[in-house]
Amino acid sequence: MKQIFFYCMFICSAFLYAQESLEKILKDNIVMPIEYCRVLKAGNRDEILKINPKISEYTPYDFAFERDSAWYERGTYRLLELTVFKEEKTELRFGSNMVLEVIQMKDSNNFLVKQTDYSKRVFEKSIPRIIDLAKLASEEPFFITFQRDGDYLRISSKQKDYYQEYFFATEYTYDQICSLIFYDIVDPSLITWPRHADGSCDYETAVRLQSGKRYRASDNLRLRSSGSTAGKPVVTIGKGTQVKVIAVGVLGIGAEQTIDGITSNWVQVEVQAGAKDRDGKPIAAGTVGWCFGGYLGE
Repeated sequence: MKQIFFYCMFICSAFLYAQESLEKILKDNIVMPIEYCRVLKAGNRDEILKINPKISEYTPYDFAFERDSAWYERGTYRLLELTVFKEEKTELRFGSNMVLEVIQMKDSNNFLVKQTDYSKRVFEKSIPRIIDLAKLASEEPFFITFQRDGDYLRISSKQKDYYQEYFFATEYTYDQICSLIFYDIVDPSLITWPRHADGSCDYETAVRLQSGKRYRASDNLRLRSSGSTAGKPVVTIGKGTQVKVIAVGVLGIGAEQTIDGITSNWVQVEVQAGAKDRDGKPIAAGTVGWCFGGYLGE
């Protein structure tokens, strides 16, 4: 009897832990469909129409203004934020109308869910959205899986043939999504792109370098006396020449600049043994100069 009691306590504790873990992931984060990163990157709200052209066809009548609404004025498919709500029961809300109740835990990342009666009444499959939520509409319970990868959250269900990526958006990034959709205006400097657990980013074009690490010139590269194009030329190293970053700016970070569409910092480097200039002539090991980091690679 005691064994049964402790087993039941373990199951209850595990269920609560799983719920707490899910709530912890969603509670303090703005969780948005990854498609909005593509739209932000394009800098044009019409990118949404490339993801789902049918959205442009949804222009219901606006009784307040006595006219048809523009597609970007309808919130139904604009901001499909993923949230968790807990009162008497735990619910996952995809936007406002797709609501799934958590009814059982398989493990800390897998949950048995069902669409709530409210959601069944108000969710309209025919309304076009930036992501497909219609597959989550169901009369029967099904399992849904959460997998976190840094700033990414992958949600899937084998039973429903469903897969969707979300990302954790900062408040500034969220504001830029709203600004782009409502006004077609975006400030890229306020966007924080999501990163995978290994630190990589699918959207950032900036090249970041580390002090003390060795890199090779991706093309013939001019070293200068200071960290800008105004610095006097020191030497032009040949493509493939190995250099070591010895300082990233006087205070740790050199001036950031965008050249040829590449964003990176100016860095001070030391030429390594065996280096040659663009004409194939030897360069003394230890030669120091500044260069644009966007032309250095591993």
